[in-house]
Amino acid sequence: MDMNNFMNNLNFGSGKLKCEVEVQEEVLEDIIVVNAGRNNVVSVPTGYVKIDVDLNEKAGGDYLYFCIKKGTDKSNAIDSLVVVEGKNAVAPAGYEKINVDLNNGAGGKYLYLCKRRGSENPLKDIKVVSSKDKNVAAPDGYTMIKKDLNESAGGRYIFLCYC
Repeated sequence: MDMNNFMNNLNFGSGKLKCEVEVQEEVLEDIIVVNAGRNNVVSVPTGYVKIDVDLNEKAGGDYLYFCIKKGTDKSNAIDSLVVVEGKNAVAPAGYEKINVDLNNGAGGKYLYLCKRRGSENPLKDIKVVSSKDKNVAAPDGYTMIKKDLNESAGGRYIFLCYC
């Protein structure tokens, strides 16, 4: 008898034993920007995973990377991301500004990522798209923030996408 038949026919008293496993989907619990300097020495905090696309790709400046933390805690997960522009830019109401210029050391516009936390519709993942084409599409299932993160710095077009 194979294992499936064994499990399907396992009886306890008058009923069959059923085992259901609830798998909680992962959500984006946090996102940060890590500055790896000019020597590209990356120090990723415990629990985070580096997204391996330099945000200053082909623009010079410091090597910058998004690092994300995933988990199943929806109560404080990231539910929205926006990019703000300007040296003294402030986060929109309800958002937290990550205080690292996304063009640090490369010239270009001062750009900052802002994140909002909420439990209604938590984000699941991000991808960073690097392209020679400013009209590049988001990967399937992802929404692109239509702001080049290398704006006015030269280099490749860098876009943040989320789902």
